[in-house]
Amino acid sequence: MKKIAFLVLMSLSLFACKKGEEKIEEPKPLLSEDKMVDVLYDVNMLQSMQSFKPKTLADNKVDPVTYVYNKYDIDSATFAENHIYYASQLDVYERIHKRVSERVKKEKEAIEEILEAEAKADSIEKAKEEEIKIKDLKPAP
Repeated sequence: MKKIAFLVLMSLSLFACKKGEEKIEEPKPLLSEDKMVDVLYDVNMLQSMQSFKPKTLADNKVDPVTYVYNKYDIDSATFAENHIYYASQLDVYERIHKRVSERVKKEKEAIEEILEAEAKADSIEKAKEEEIKIKDLKPAP
């Protein structure tokens, strides 16, 4: 993940050093916007996992960098060149990042709904158990 972050920072640094309004050439191969959204989404998720649940990645022997490159059949140069290309088109770049953010938000909401449903089911189960205990404590008539 550090390699990806380094490549992104280097890419943006190189882009920032460009003089004037030079147009960045389209990379070969060019990743579609949809594919770039998918790649950045996975990078985002893997970075989050690496920050909050690194053991999960280690236990499953997942190297985030290798995982992303293999999943999308790209290499570091392809990723960096496409990142520079899209970053040079601010409106497209913002649209891509907005889509990634919306996808993360949607995923988070879905997970929260599942957790809420599980918590509700647990509380109902506990209430039933308490009811059974109370009935067991009452003397028989």
